[in-house]
Amino acid sequence: MTLFIEKTIKFLGKADNPASLDLLRPFLVSDDVKLRGLAFESMYLKRDSAVFLELFDAYLSDRKRWDSSPQVTKDRLGKIVQAVLRSGNLEKMKVARDLAVELRIYEAMTPFLASLESIEQPLADFAAESIYILGELFYKDLSSVTGVDRANLDRQRIWLATELEGAAKRYAVHHRAEPLQALLMITKKDYPPFQSIMQDIHSAACGKVVEILSTDEKPGYYRLLLGYIDDPDSPGLIDSILQQKTAPQFVRNFLKVIGPNPTDEAKKSLQRFNSFDWLRLDNPDLFSLVEGNEAAFVRLITNMTIQRSLLLALFRLIFKHGGIEGRRAAAEVLRMYPGDDFNALVMDIVNDTDPIVCSHLIRIIKGRNIKDADSIVIAFANRNDETINKTIFEVMPDYRIESFVARMGQYSDSEARKIGQIVRIIDGNVQNLLGNEIASFIPLRRAIACDAIRHTGMAYDFQKELYKIAESDDETQPRVAAIRALSEVLTKEAIVILQNAMQDRSPLIREAAKEWSKRWMENYQAAQNQSQKPNG
Repeated sequence: MTLFIEKTIKFLGKADNPASLDLLRPFLVSDDVKLRGLAFESMYLKRDSAVFLELFDAYLSDRKRWDSSPQVTKDRLGKIVQAVLRSGNLEKMKVARDLAVELRIYEAMTPFLASLESIEQPLADFAAESIYILGELFYKDLSSVTGVDRANLDRQRIWLATELEGAAKRYAVHHRAEPLQALLMITKKDYPPFQSIMQDIHSAACGKVVEILSTDEKPGYYRLLLGYIDDPDSPGLIDSILQQKTAPQFVRNFLKVIGPNPTDEAKKSLQRFNSFDWLRLDNPDLFSLVEGNEAAFVRLITNMTIQRSLLLALFRLIFKHGGIEGRRAAAEVLRMYPGDDFNALVMDIVNDTDPIVCSHLIRIIKGRNIKDADSIVIAFANRNDETINKTIFEVMPDYRIESFVARMGQYSDSEARKIGQIVRIIDGNVQNLLGNEIASFIPLRRAIACDAIRHTGMAYDFQKELYKIAESDDETQPRVAAIRALSEVLTKEAIVILQNAMQDRSPLIREAAKEWSKRWMENYQAAQNQSQKPNG
């Protein structure tokens, strides 16, 4: 019996006789889920607007019962909802819109667009409001879904943008901003519907779009505007909007899109900007705006086309008020700006506490004729920071022990002393190399090693070797070099050796011992004075 009824219901769905509807209606309230679903399907297949309205009422009368029917699909409900929205019955339309919003039936946009220019004001108002609601809902879905769902929405957004284009272009007729707002939330910058409006710069629609993007603070509008950051062919109207917007959330999103490592396209695109309304030295909120995006802020100002004096002032603010990421990014790009003005900035920030900032500064100091560069590098090395020392070792070969020993004769005594101090700190091979050199069979190499020991401040580490050479080396040159080095060894043994050498048969040894004994006494007295100073 049940099979017979099922076949009857399906037959009635194909029948053209209006009486078939009378026979199907009782099954819409059947307790049998399958029969009820088949009746719904058979009536739906009539493709009749009036029948769709009837099915809408039946569905809403008991949604829980209907949701268990496989024949009641979202696609069919969408068609039914659209029929209700074309009915002109405002009360039913409101219910249908709620259902469209709940079920994400975006096809409902089409009948609303048709009602937008209705002579019935309440209907036109409702249609405009509904268009905006669906547009905003669609944007939220775009922002939250991924994978296959996102791909489906991307296909649907092209269709929606095309649907909205006609109503958007007729803004001068209906003066409704909602279809423009919905389009701006849905469209991409390269969609033809949006481009056609923006190209007609004298149209009312284009003027309203510019007003909306300039004044309204909606995430969807931000997304559209920020899509132009890496577009070197951005329209002038869009650039003007980007320059004028000062809302904190927009600025933060703007910097996030740029990011700490902008693309080549973004760098090229940013060159067209010479100002932003929020980017002012006198803006008290500047660093609260860029907080968390300071590296991106550095990329922005260094890729813009702005005056050098303003850029220098912004750099000074970054090093004064910025966090680690901002200071690191700024220090990294300082190499791009040679000149006395930026060199002065480098000198002002050499005491920065971050080792990565200092590493960038070391690279700058190496490549420029900066006064007291060696003293600055020595100060860096004296921090005994692994990152800093590694940088000095990598970028300054003169501060490696091999190079220092080979080039030491080219330096003055004071220069060799400065460089030697750095070498001792940053090159872990100093002890081994000097140990090998001072034990060499070649007198010149022993002499050079003694001088290198003195300049690197390692005389105490090699005092026994120095004692031996100063007292008994067969060659004058190593003995003189050892005597010079012993002026740094403030021990009784050292001064005794120096005094004995003042009686040596060689006039060269006697002269050297006299001179460097005096230096030993000066060093000794200085050490005594230093030890007698009160602590603290």
